[in-house]
Amino acid sequence: MLGPPLRCCSAGPKLQAAGVQNAITWPANTAVPAATASQFCHTFFTAMLSLKATAPEAFAFANHVTTALCGTSLNGQFALPPLPRLHSEAQATLPDNSSVVQPILPGIDPSAALATAVPGTRQQMYCGTRSQKAS
Repeated sequence: MLGPPLRCCSAGPKLQAAGVQNAITWPANTAVPAATASQFCHTFFTAMLSLKATAPEAFAFANHVTTALCGTSLNGQFALPPLPRLHSEAQATLPDNSSVVQPILPGIDPSAALATAVPGTRQQMYCGTRSQKAS
């Protein structure tokens, strides 16, 4: 049975000293909305169980997804949701794009931008919104 979530960042180093390889703590004295905590936990455990990610990889993925889905725009500025902290010797990073195998598409250069690779489409990305215009 799992205990209550760790709410104090000072618990992480203590757990590491006791031999725990990876510990995740939420910020102390900060209200964490249920939707934010739920999104992080769902994404973290999905990455661990379905994607077979390591704990640091799953943590990085969950932080990225939670930031994208639970962050808000406040007075024209992007406000980060409260996020947990990983206490681990391993870095919480995701693989870069060079680890993705380039698709083989006859007559199309996949390294080119989407507007060049897919005739008739022009996509522009602005802060998470997408607009498409026909060329």
